[in-house]
Amino acid sequence: MHDKTRNGRMMVLAALLATACAEPRASTPYAASGDPYGATPDYGQASSGGSAAPAASATPTQTVAANADVATASSAAFQMYFADGLGRALYMFANDVPGSNTSACAGACLEKWPTFDVKNIQVGNGLTATDFTRFQRADGAWQTSFKGHPLYRFASDAAHTVTGDGMGGRWFVARDYFAFVAAKPELTPQGASMPAPYLTNRAGRTVYVFMNDTAANSGAAPVSACVDKCLDAWPAWNAPAILGTPVLPSSMNRSDFAQFERVVAGATIKQLTYRGWPLYFHTPDAAPGDTTGHMTGAWRAIDPLAFPMIQR
Repeated sequence: MHDKTRNGRMMVLAALLATACAEPRASTPYAASGDPYGATPDYGQASSGGSAAPAASATPTQTVAANADVATASSAAFQMYFADGLGRALYMFANDVPGSNTSACAGACLEKWPTFDVKNIQVGNGLTATDFTRFQRADGAWQTSFKGHPLYRFASDAAHTVTGDGMGGRWFVARDYFAFVAAKPELTPQGASMPAPYLTNRAGRTVYVFMNDTAANSGAAPVSACVDKCLDAWPAWNAPAILGTPVLPSSMNRSDFAQFERVVAGATIKQLTYRGWPLYFHTPDAAPGDTTGHMTGAWRAIDPLAFPMIQR
């Protein structure tokens, strides 16, 4: 890791810790549609292209239903993202725990990232109203979530612009992501030399690699060292029937995800890989935000930017 990157991350972490404080669980429960842990296959797909770093000056187009509070907008950088009824982009925060009915953005953080909330939400074409729920924050205000992810605006955005995406490596324009990132001040994922965002599935479930595996190399498929009973505790992240072009945060690239076939309990499955490394979950992780598998033996959560750099 270069010194500039390390120093930049230290500055970002310090700023976030100074402005973001976790709130207690809200009184209104999160009513998720389907399995909140993402077991039901519902994979976001981009219409075209990959997930290259977006251009801040991109001018999106927006599809708005009459009186819609949330609609879809699109641009060359993002293909499709969520915007409010006035065309202002909505955002997700990696420090939030999906479905927990809490926000990690409070105090001065809210001056830059004001919350989004609508009581009786009306959604535009292609969106499902039941995917949007509300919770009461510790400060008494209400906030709207998408599939458990609290939604915000970026104070510096004008209508039909997206300038906050990728801010601090933790703020991303709201989309129905295939994979996402989470962050904890005490967790240093594999590849990083200090606390940094780590890879999760769309529902916030931590994703792991097994450092005893052999990564794909020079066209050779990866080899998993986790077999038989090991897979009871560390189930594979199964690839969708068609991986296609998954919707990813701008900090990730489609080309880093692949799949390989393996036999599990007599059946052939396709397991996802990241930069050639097979991906797994940890059964004892009971809820989004849990990271019980990290640093258990050779198991690691990973920094999607820096992995597979080995920590020293």
